[in-house]
Amino acid sequence: MVILTQYGNFATFKDLRIFMISEGIDSVTVETDYWGIKLPKQTLTLSEVDFVINAD
Repeated sequence: MVILTQYGNFATFKDLRIFMISEGIDSVTVETDYWGIKLPKQTLTLSEVDFVINAD
């Protein structure tokens, strides 16, 4: 899975979280494919990214 954002592409939500914290970004627009299924574009806040990470 590749996570596409307006800032670049990330391999995992953990990578995205590290980037958001280091750059002081509160929210990103995310677009991704999951096993060939294109998920709708959506905006995620840092706390929502944390939730996704902890749901694993």
